[in-house]
Amino acid sequence: MDYANGIGLIDEEAKALLTCYNDLKTEKGLYNPKQLPFNELAEIQKKHNSVGWISMQHSADYVELAMYGPGSQLLKPFIKNTDLHYLMLQAAEVENRF
Repeated sequence: MDYANGIGLIDEEAKALLTCYNDLKTEKGLYNPKQLPFNELAEIQKKHNSVGWISMQHSADYVELAMYGPGSQLLKPFIKNTDLHYLMLQAAEVENRF
């Protein structure tokens, strides 16, 4: 969370996440998305920035994106989804007031 959101977990939050792994069934794989503590992580994040998750397919990680037309030359091979807003403003030549 620190890298993507600038939020460091406190001991209590880290312990709460770790307890989610106590009764984990590993026959389907430790990193089976259905077994990961996304909801718990979302609740922790929401306390710090008032943003909740509405799906489990969204994070601050890199995403695939394709562009064509004016401004498409601004798209780099990899871009974090948290930077897309600013890229689109620049491509559309809209002043960034955020």
